[in-house]
Amino acid sequence: LNPFLRDISGNAHRCEINIEKLWSPLPRPDGIGGVVELRAFRMARTPESLAARGALVRALVAMLMTQSFQQPLVYWGTQLHDRYALPFYIGQDLDSVLQDLADTGFGLAAPLIDCLRTDVPFQIREMTSGALTLTLSHALEFWPQVGDTMTQPSDSRLVDASTARMEVRIHGESRERLEDWQLSINDYAVPMRTEQCSSGPARLVGVHYRRYSTAHSLHPGVEPNLPIRIALYNHRTGQLIKARFHEWRPDGGAYSGLPDDLQDAGERREARVVPGGTQRVSPPHTHAPPPYALTDYCFDLRRV
Repeated sequence: LNPFLRDISGNAHRCEINIEKLWSPLPRPDGIGGVVELRAFRMARTPESLAARGALVRALVAMLMTQSFQQPLVYWGTQLHDRYALPFYIGQDLDSVLQDLADTGFGLAAPLIDCLRTDVPFQIREMTSGALTLTLSHALEFWPQVGDTMTQPSDSRLVDASTARMEVRIHGESRERLEDWQLSINDYAVPMRTEQCSSGPARLVGVHYRRYSTAHSLHPGVEPNLPIRIALYNHRTGQLIKARFHEWRPDGGAYSGLPDDLQDAGERREARVVPGGTQRVSPPHTHAPPPYALTDYCFDLRRV
């Protein structure tokens, strides 16, 4: 199977599973190490996180070795880089995997599950107004490899990291009351999806944006879309909730150094969201986004 374990460009080192060190017929010192590398995991933040991931992989291997997979395969298409970029759907997918393990007798203990669910700090900031909660979270972004530059280093490859994605989610009210809220991003009216989770209904959408300009990118002429202006308007009550998201410090300048710990890092993330207060006003003026800037799960600010 080794020839098939490549990314779309043919690179084995950017593939989720790498077996170059598992066994090789060629005489190389590292060719028969019995090692399978799972490259889709980011570095664990704590020893507990690493242990929880190890337990998850062991349980999955054991389940797949003893259980026949009878379900038809699903072709996700563009949803892999759209729907499953958002933390809400990533969490749902993890829950379904954990349920499969439990149903087949390989379920993980509650402390391991809790550690897996909180392993990646997606959340940027959470704001409440009455019963309504607005949550802004980092989403996954898939940076393309850049291969048309003479400055390419010899031991790595440049990627276009100038784009990012975030998730805007509202929850805490009934499904009917959530439907009363209309979202606008940088004065564009953006539709949200209504979903159901264990804590109740939620409405959400992803926002794709350019965060800085660079010559080594696929679209060097596209300007950054910051700050991102978020507004929620309730068409029944006239209530307006506003916030601005900054990719870096809202007042400009650099930080004094790296965060001291996870709490310090979280405080920096929260400070990048500047609340605009809550008021009662007439409907704000918004524009309809062009159809090509919308997908089923995301609004692309770069295309307006």
